[in-house]
Amino acid sequence: YIYIEDEKAEIRDASDLWGMGAIEVEAKLKERHGKKASVACIGPAGEKLSLLAGICNERGRLAARSGLGAVMGSKNVKAIVVNSTKNIIGSSPEIMKQVRQSLDEFAKPITNFFRTFGTTGITNSSAMSGDAPVKNWGGAGMVDFPQAMSMSGAAFNLRMDKKYACWHCPVACGAESHGWDEQENAAKRRIAGREDEASKLKAELAGAADDRKGQIEAALKKIEADNATDAAIKNDPRFPYPRHTHRAEYEATTSLGTMMLNSDINSLQYANHLCNQYGLDVIAAGSTLAFAMECFENGLITKEDTDGIDMRWGSSEAVIAGLHKIGTKDGAFGELFGDGVKAASAKIGPKSLEYAMEVGGEELPMHDAKLQPEYFTTYKLDATPARHTQYEAAARPAWNLARPPQDRKVATDRGKHHKDSSEYMHVINSAGMCMFIMMGAPNNRIPEWINTETGWDTTTEELMRVGERIANLRTAFNIREGDIPTKRRVPGRLWGGPPLEAGPHK
Repeated sequence: YIYIEDEKAEIRDASDLWGMGAIEVEAKLKERHGKKASVACIGPAGEKLSLLAGICNERGRLAARSGLGAVMGSKNVKAIVVNSTKNIIGSSPEIMKQVRQSLDEFAKPITNFFRTFGTTGITNSSAMSGDAPVKNWGGAGMVDFPQAMSMSGAAFNLRMDKKYACWHCPVACGAESHGWDEQENAAKRRIAGREDEASKLKAELAGAADDRKGQIEAALKKIEADNATDAAIKNDPRFPYPRHTHRAEYEATTSLGTMMLNSDINSLQYANHLCNQYGLDVIAAGSTLAFAMECFENGLITKEDTDGIDMRWGSSEAVIAGLHKIGTKDGAFGELFGDGVKAASAKIGPKSLEYAMEVGGEELPMHDAKLQPEYFTTYKLDATPARHTQYEAAARPAWNLARPPQDRKVATDRGKHHKDSSEYMHVINSAGMCMFIMMGAPNNRIPEWINTETGWDTTTEELMRVGERIANLRTAFNIREGDIPTKRRVPGRLWGGPPLEAGPHK
């Protein structure tokens, strides 16, 4: 691994880290180099050069898309550790404090939903609206997957231990969750506490007045009902995830959930944890497993290809078993599916193309272009195909960016909107700004924030040109390397071929 401290950099022996999960690697390196050390590392998937591998940091946060982890693995680099004795001081630190405070005050009420539920909170509503793909993009929202209603932010928050935020973030959309075994222990403690309360109420009941007796009896019935609910919570030995792990976010709850008709929140949390440990892109991993399920259900592969895993729709056990295989490229299943949908489809044959939901080798993200047509253009033509973070539908008046037509059948002005929105997102992404903050931030102040930190004197007009130059440069690079965006295959299900006969996209 590479160790950097101030101006000094050196290569150190990582033989004791090879084969370890990404979260464990970070913990071990922080123990070795201090809690303030920053660590970026790969899991076993990156070691195996999987095209689904990402680069992990912050105990399970991944730079996940496009197989970045395989790049580190190809260099035999397990991790990069950075320590510094110096601070980064902006151009105007005192003014920046004032700017940050004003932004915090503005953004907090607008971003309250994400602060409460994270992106997990939009899972069931997205299945209802048609934003979340269902059954490998072949299903019709709640028609094919009514169980999605149970996948609410509140349901996931039942397992929440505490919230966390990226450094100095006013939103704090992240959360740590506890394992199901701890949920059972908590339930037992609640039952014990209620039994103590019930004993006191029963002792009071004998000498209580009539009006009080009614209150006591009602309270005892409620205790009995609550205890029955908690008594049903049992350990789930299938999913022994640790005491603390990240709450699964939207791209995980859909790719590992709605895409495979899996509504088992317990398995979703564990599957998300496995992706973090193996260093897997949850979008790509879930999409690959959904593709495998559809190929299995339609007879294109058999149990010989899956190492005996019964890849049926809705099987949470199949999700977990499949992740273990692709995370290590183990066995026939890992060999076939360990590099994602496009590589697997090429091996299975042309009949599988109908189920191969990828563009340019990148598995599609969990936002349906049939609901927001600009996503189709983004997924097909952007320099990094199949990326939902390269476009945003919101209006940005300061950037002359209006909302696109709300009627998805209307094409007027969509081209200009897509161009402007894409260039805006290039500025936000390259400046290192968070999309969630920008949802509620006054966008006319973006130049002010950049200037305060850097000492520049940029303007909105100049930044718009910067976004355009970024888009052009990225595309020019790809074309030079032979990647022609207009020649990319787009799966029919993305644009409605064949048309769905029910649900929000019929």
